[in-house]
Amino acid sequence: MPTAWLVKGGKAFAVVRFSAGGGNFRRGQETHKLKTWDIHRQVSVKKIRRSEEVTNARALEILRELATSTQLSEEQRKTQDYLEKVVKRDAEDAETLVRQLMEKFGFTRVTAIQLVNLSIESLDELKTVLSYLERREYTDNELREILKLLTGQ
Repeated sequence: MPTAWLVKGGKAFAVVRFSAGGGNFRRGQETHKLKTWDIHRQVSVKKIRRSEEVTNARALEILRELATSTQLSEEQRKTQDYLEKVVKRDAEDAETLVRQLMEKFGFTRVTAIQLVNLSIESLDELKTVLSYLERREYTDNELREILKLLTGQ
């Protein structure tokens, strides 16, 4: 999940994609496993003032804003390229959907963001994802309501 960091003493945001367990990166032919703290350490900032989980759409918006005022790093360019391909909603719509999922179904912000980012299109996909993200069982009616909200139908 993307996380945005606002750097104290500057306008720049550092955006790095990673999942809860870290992430992978490739150097040559080798694949390296990163833990979350390794990713934090790679970002050269003086002090992180605020950390916030954001949707992919918001991360893309941040990168676009950053690209207008500075040259993006290679990691940021790759992240922007990836997000340009997968983001299907604008940041405002994605955030509205996150709030609706949290209010109507009691999801945590992180779970709601994951559901929005994944662009789930079927009940089977939704059941599979929720089985990993949530500990409770959902009725078929609840699942249909969640899917209806996610797909906009």
